[in-house]
Amino acid sequence: DSYFYAPATVRVADVGYAASPKLDIATLSSLDGGPIAARPMPDHGAAPDYAVFPIRFSAEVGAPRTVTRGAVRIAGARESVIGGMLRQVARVLVRESGF
Repeated sequence: DSYFYAPATVRVADVGYAASPKLDIATLSSLDGGPIAARPMPDHGAAPDYAVFPIRFSAEVGAPRTVTRGAVRIAGARESVIGGMLRQVARVLVRESGF
């Protein structure tokens, strides 16, 4: 049976800055029918076949209380790394200059 939930609002709680050597959630592994190609590990875990960066979300009202497979659509503005750094430097310069 398939269960469908109404869309839920979530916020990004944490972004991993290094690739994970092991999948924290086994159901994401291809070994358990998930979308991430993985190989078994000696400790019964799963290692992804390619770089996977974890992103954790905190759910707002309306999210299911059980583990549910689904998709996340992220809305946000594109920003280059250099552009972000330049804006941060400009903010510090303005703040330190007393304006």
